[in-house]
Amino acid sequence: MAAKMGAHKRIRSFPWVTVGGGFAVNSRKWERSLERRGEVEELAARFGQIETLRRKLARIRGESYKPASVPIFVIVPCDKSKIFDSPHMLAKLQLGMTLELKGGAVVVQAQAAYVSRLFKAGLAFAKCFGDTYRILSAKYGLLEGHRFIGNYDESFTNPGPGVVSTEELQEQARMIQYQLLILTADA
Repeated sequence: MAAKMGAHKRIRSFPWVTVGGGFAVNSRKWERSLERRGEVEELAARFGQIETLRRKLARIRGESYKPASVPIFVIVPCDKSKIFDSPHMLAKLQLGMTLELKGGAVVVQAQAAYVSRLFKAGLAFAKCFGDTYRILSAKYGLLEGHRFIGNYDESFTNPGPGVVSTEELQEQARMIQYQLLILTADA
């Protein structure tokens, strides 16, 4: 009986590592931590976000995470409100995000050109969880964030002569798929 009690005390005094990286004083706290982790992983798997969860946990821990065989590609929809409509905001952009052309026209990087909250939230999500992203624009199609664009007024809801064609979008998507295949082969 004494030997069992001594072993029990040794087990209880062992520092259990919890899911968050902290230490649990006893095994009950450690078991609850594992139960919560199981619940979170089950929900993530149910909604198809298990790889995103694993990537996020690795970033929190400061570890490198080897993604699954398929990289995460995010398409961020643009919005009508652009930085060109607010000249005071245009002057506040970081160095290198704007260029002034010879005719006096100003071009801005696509990631800074759209200023709506919806776009900014989508861009933040894409940068945090995606391996690569593109911005869907009615005039330019699938844009890289660092590409410079000028002011325009085309939209998919009111198509005009300057709207990107379906064939162009399909070709851009094929090129991105090819780039992702190369990215996957290098990993």
